[in-house]
Amino acid sequence: MDISQLPGLGPKRIEALRKAGLNSIADLLYNIPRNYVDQTKVTRIGDCRPGEKAVVIGTISRSGVVRGRRSRFVATLSDGTGSIQLLFFQGTSYWAKRIKNDTRWLVVGQVGDYRGLQMTHPDMQPFDDGEEFSGCIQPVYSISEACRESRMEQKFFRNLYKTIFKFPNLSLPGLCPRELTDYLHFSPVMDNLKTLHMPADFPSIYKAKREMKVLELLPFCLRMVKRRENQKTRLSRGSTAKSSSTRCCRATSAAARRLSRCLR
Repeated sequence: MDISQLPGLGPKRIEALRKAGLNSIADLLYNIPRNYVDQTKVTRIGDCRPGEKAVVIGTISRSGVVRGRRSRFVATLSDGTGSIQLLFFQGTSYWAKRIKNDTRWLVVGQVGDYRGLQMTHPDMQPFDDGEEFSGCIQPVYSISEACRESRMEQKFFRNLYKTIFKFPNLSLPGLCPRELTDYLHFSPVMDNLKTLHMPADFPSIYKAKREMKVLELLPFCLRMVKRRENQKTRLSRGSTAKSSSTRCCRATSAAARRLSRCLR
């Protein structure tokens, strides 16, 4: 199924997806999230401690590029219980265009302490106007610049996958046969893909990833087993031929000795 058949996708967004290598439903489904954010454990900024990895939600109260020997983009995130500085030493121009004052963000990173709490190059996810905190595990996708320019951020992709998995009788060509997954006591491939895009908990994510990796490596492993069996067969045939040749030589030598005795 081509992505042009998906509802809510105009020509500009379709072109952006194609530039990102997402040309079909299969490409989208195998576009596995690069990370997950546990929004069930959001920490208030006032409760953050240096050395801990934290998920915080707040509003940008101040931001700008600080010039110097090493320029950096600095933004201050506040949530009413405290403030934390967000530092970006790379892509300062990009972040200066993207992070604006009075916008809400969900931020994930390692908390440091230098003249106050700070995070260096944290993972940033914008909250759209009116969006409420969901309190669940959210997938985080790699998003190309073309998709960002077409206003396709994390929320867009999450909603897109919810739409896809509502399709009746959703399937993909070339899936691992159900008989094999049942034999391995694995979940069907489509179920694992749904788990990765719409997770309920981390154990199910780890299980789905493991099973998908095993199925991905299975053809390679089977080819290696077949190659070894062929090698053993060739070695066995060579050994049998050598053994037959040796017996023939031994028989010939014995006959020669008997003939020699007769001629004496």
